[in-house]
Amino acid sequence: MTPDSFIREWIREGHNAFDSLARLRIPVIAVLDGDAFGGGLELAACADYRVAEEQVRVGQPETGIGVAPGWSGTQRLALRFGAQPVCRMAVFGDVFAAGEALGLGIVDSVVSRG
Repeated sequence: MTPDSFIREWIREGHNAFDSLARLRIPVIAVLDGDAFGGGLELAACADYRVAEEQVRVGQPETGIGVAPGWSGTQRLALRFGAQPVCRMAVFGDVFAAGEALGLGIVDSVVSRG
């Protein structure tokens, strides 16, 4: 595969996988026990309910390394969590601790570690 075809295939398959998860007709619960950055946060956004341990941080750090979020990161996250926190993560590289993510609606509950 050429680099260009790999990237297109990687993005297409990532979209397909995340869309399939988001369309499940059973409740999906994401348990975040470590930082959820980039694709990890995009994966968690496919869930119906997100539980984060208190030490977790969430963000979209891709712009810090010169790439755009893939796999519908900005679109799915903005629909789920609102445009403002997603803009802060994707454009400015903001990272939110679990408590702040709870206040912004990015996670649904925060629990003790373990």
